[in-house]
Amino acid sequence: MANLTILYDLASDKGSLSGSGNGWAGALPPANLRNDDLAAVARYLDIRNSPARLVAGFDRVRPVNAWALIGHNASSLATMRVGLADAPSLSPVIYQSPTAPVWEPTIVWGSLPWGVWPFDGVDKETFPGAPIAFHLSPETHYAQYAFLEVADPGNPDGYFQAGRLMIGQGWVAPDVENHDYGSSVQIIDMAEKTRTKGGRRLVGEAPKYRQWEIKLSYQSEATALGVYHDLMWRGIKGDLLVIWDSDKEPAIRNRLTLYGALAGTSPITIVEHDGWDVVLQIEELI
Repeated sequence: MANLTILYDLASDKGSLSGSGNGWAGALPPANLRNDDLAAVARYLDIRNSPARLVAGFDRVRPVNAWALIGHNASSLATMRVGLADAPSLSPVIYQSPTAPVWEPTIVWGSLPWGVWPFDGVDKETFPGAPIAFHLSPETHYAQYAFLEVADPGNPDGYFQAGRLMIGQGWVAPDVENHDYGSSVQIIDMAEKTRTKGGRRLVGEAPKYRQWEIKLSYQSEATALGVYHDLMWRGIKGDLLVIWDSDKEPAIRNRLTLYGALAGTSPITIVEHDGWDVVLQIEELI
């Protein structure tokens, strides 16, 4: 049904993490990018003069195919590139992506009348959830150092910041083992509603978040017990990034990308010889 991608085994949380240059705010260092509190940001103050570069030195050589920067304040003109190397000097480079926009289109084609469509297809005001910059390399590479670099000289805030960095080996489900029909996306509104004695409806102010239920039917024994079992074993504390279908057009893919955590663990059920059913319940972290 779709190319499900899950990033949870993070090489960037193991070893060192630093920011190149002297522009990083001392009270908001790159170390803040290693927890799931998106409000505890890392901030780069010299973005108008030089790119913000983050360098992760893993504890050992690790497989990498995915980079994500979550909760950023990049402008719609910002660009990003990522790469891998075996030395802290980042030379020679094992892999380097082309320079690409941080923001891809966010508005689904056909959802707005002609004439009100933004020129770049980006509407940050109505985008659901935390902004996420994501790169998936065509193949997995093995390296001990990785970098992510953002250029945004026109940032209206005068600085660049982000809340979470994720670099690692994303699990891309095989075509025959992708999620099934019946999977769902739900918006959870935490606001409380009441009615007055006269019957007027009153609704308070509270955050909203999304919750996904992903049904995975007839998974192989290797996938069920080697991937989803270990994902469940992490429990509800560990964060993860889930892309519903990494091959979708950008506007759809952006709206179906979720930074979250397991809402709970669920059974992994054998339904036939080498056929297992799994249900993942994932709630958004905000």
